[in-house]
Amino acid sequence: MRDLNGLLEKQNLTLLGSLIKVNRIRQNMSQQHLAQGICVPSYLSKIENGEVVPSLDIIESLFDELDIRYYSDSNFLRESRELIDEFFDELNLNGFVKSGEIFERLVKQEDKFIHSPLIVDYYLVHFAKFCSTSERDKFDEVLMMIQSIEHLLTNHQRFKYYFYLGLDQLLYYRDATLARDLLLKSTNYETTGHSLLYLAMAYYKLSSYYEAFEFAEKSYQTYLDEGNLIGLIGFYHFKAVLCYKVGSTERALRQYERSVTYMRKLNRLEFLKEAQEGQTFMLNRLNQSDEPLVIEDTITSQILTLCENGDKSQLDELQDLITKYKEQGMSNLLYDECLYESVIKFYVRNRMYKDAYLLTGENHL
Repeated sequence: MRDLNGLLEKQNLTLLGSLIKVNRIRQNMSQQHLAQGICVPSYLSKIENGEVVPSLDIIESLFDELDIRYYSDSNFLRESRELIDEFFDELNLNGFVKSGEIFERLVKQEDKFIHSPLIVDYYLVHFAKFCSTSERDKFDEVLMMIQSIEHLLTNHQRFKYYFYLGLDQLLYYRDATLARDLLLKSTNYETTGHSLLYLAMAYYKLSSYYEAFEFAEKSYQTYLDEGNLIGLIGFYHFKAVLCYKVGSTERALRQYERSVTYMRKLNRLEFLKEAQEGQTFMLNRLNQSDEPLVIEDTITSQILTLCENGDKSQLDELQDLITKYKEQGMSNLLYDECLYESVIKFYVRNRMYKDAYLLTGENHL
């Protein structure tokens, strides 16, 4: 037997609206169809927007039409909230394997989640899971769902929505301007070390180095407050990029050394190779070596080599490599700059001046 009386309380009207609207959209049902024989469509719209307190009979009828069973068992809600919190905690610590395992456990109970007070949080888990991945259909489907109830989100939910939407724009679409705007909007509700560091990266991409330093330093303090030592690895790595960009190679090298120190202490060796590549790059620059940076078995090295020695007949090969580089997801920002400059030199050397000019205008690969 469903206990729906709690949904009639004023503080739960947004939850009621979310339950009805999301389940209606999932079933591709129009407001006119759902409201037929129950209430007028305009009244249903107000219910979905959390603007009115409907009668219990109307709620029962709408839930019956949508086959919403409504799970409000206290044990289920408590355990599920803990699991959802753990999922986001693991993401915040770059625990992608563990968060993936938790995601699979949550999905197994989807039928309960979409009929419970946790419906929005459940979809935010999906939103975060598919953010900046190649699974566009899944991400876009959840995005459409959340956008339809954006005005019903709590401040905590709004933070997650704007943060992951901004992250997707930065890492997948590489739209630094839109990413900056969305990430800034997320800070109106909450801040984390990650949200501030990615905001710094967006500013970096826009060549706003002062703001990039400012938000990077804020992320450092926030990571300390969170006790997120894993986040400090990314902070030092990014700060090395910033220092190099503004001409302080020695300082950049020190930042990479700190990054490597944290990786070793925390046993996060999956990041070690990239940081060591960064150190090699810095040492080459510090020693004013004219030798090209050699990184074994990476797409980066193949692009650099082709740009250094290739000719116009290898243009398709170069474009294929650049496509693969972009598909890797979060690229090393230092190499992004190097590749950008190398590709322009390739175009100029092969007298492809129009391509060089267009790439210069884009300011990224």
